Amino acid sequence: MRTSLFLALLLSGSGSALAQSAAEVSRTAREPVFVGYQVETAVASTYVFRGIPQYLSLSDPSSQTTALIHLDHVGPGSIIASVWNATALRNFSSQPGNAIEFDLSAAYSVRLAHRVDLTVGYTAFLYPKQTAGAPVDGVHEVGISAAYPNGFITPSIGVYAEVVRQLGAYVVLGGTHDFVRRWLTITPQADLGVAAYQQYLGTNHAAPLHLNDVTVALNAKASLPRSFYISLKASYSYRGTPAELMQPGTERNSAYAMLAVGAAR
Repeated sequence: MRTSLFLALLLSGSGSALAQSAAEVSRTAREPVFVGYQVETAVASTYVFRGIPQYLSLSDPSSQTTALIHLDHVGPGSIIASVWNATALRNFSSQPGNAIEFDLSAAYSVRLAHRVDLTVGYTAFLYPKQTAGAPVDGVHEVGISAAYPNGFITPSIGVYAEVVRQLGAYVVLGGTHDFVRRWLTITPQADLGVAAYQQYLGTNHAAPLHLNDVTVALNAKASLPRSFYISLKASYSYRGTPAELMQPGTERNSAYAMLAVGAAR
């Protein structure tokens, strides 16, 4: 599932490596800029975003690729830039304008006092195979997310405002924890999202504040030599969209599995 990449970094523990506390600002200001990266390619049984299936059928698989670079010690925090792609691997020509998707993101991440990781950013969602008359730049989101890493459950909150087309916002509350056993990390996660839009999913219909989705996921990540890794993820979502805004026959329950390989530092 494509989630906010910036919030995912915070929750996965990468965010703590991308941010520093206010007390460390003077020290990090003297440190040279560190350039880190992540590249990942994955195959998922389908594509689900914020509890909403993106393809015609839950049996349509998806390839999903990430390329990310982060510059640490830029002021008190880090600059993050990424490109994310999803491509339908079945019924490509029949998908509703999203057979190919590119997400371009930029963000700044910093660790505040009391170990709170804060990230602000912008994402453009691009659809090169969009249906006739629909804009290629389908969504523009400005987001802010915060997480509190600790030894128990890491709580988080993210607010993502769509400022060009849907004119509304998605708000997600989440919790996660990493169980680390040498080279293996097991991460359960639970999210609850609410949303409100003036023009829901590109239509002229308004969506008042409502439960958007409840999502639970389990990720297993194995570290390999030379900064490589392999991960397996399983996710289940319940969609809470009001019935009058859903197309007939649309499923409220969706699940997928994803296998990914990548490298990061």
